[in-house]
Amino acid sequence: MFSFGEIFVFGLLAVLLFGKQLPQVGKQFGKTVAQLKRSYDAFQREVHSVMSEVTDMSEPTPSSTQRRTDASLDSDDVDRMESMAPKFEPPKHDS
Repeated sequence: MFSFGEIFVFGLLAVLLFGKQLPQVGKQFGKTVAQLKRSYDAFQREVHSVMSEVTDMSEPTPSSTQRRTDASLDSDDVDRMESMAPKFEPPKHDS
């Protein structure tokens, strides 16, 4: 990830910039990173929760997926399906 030389230069710059305040800066940086991680985890949990709700809503219920065969249709069902089906009308030609 980082070589020893890069880490050394980073540490030297931190000491030069922050001096005696380096322990407090490091502590605050650690707290900030921990808070970001907690927020990210909470965000991921919320996304997974919403996605599972959407998936649950999109899955059909067993009663709605049951299909009846043509043999089990009674005359009322046939009449209802015929009334809902669009009627074909051939195009009219103007002559």
